[in-house]
Amino acid sequence: MSHEGRIRCDPTRPVVEAELSVGPLSDLFNGHGGGTAKKGDLTIIPTVLNDEEAGLLNQPAGTPVFRLEYVVYDFHDTPFGWGWFTAAPETLTLKTKLGLWDES
Repeated sequence: MSHEGRIRCDPTRPVVEAELSVGPLSDLFNGHGGGTAKKGDLTIIPTVLNDEEAGLLNQPAGTPVFRLEYVVYDFHDTPFGWGWFTAAPETLTLKTKLGLWDES
């Protein structure tokens, strides 16, 4: 799996410190809150590896893969991080819960 991401330059944000916590997605996945991420969009897109990605993943160019693209929004609903994960179909498992769950 490979990951490529971008963050919006904001001189008031501690960019290096924020990225050390696994990037803008970490607040959404770890459930701790208190960070800069309010919400995010995730999209799964079937695609094929380009030459650069194929070299990084040690696969032939044109290999079918999934791309999990994300956009993360701050508490002003402004996008501040975006990127994607690229994974072969056999390495990507997506699990989610629907409906109301009593987690207590």
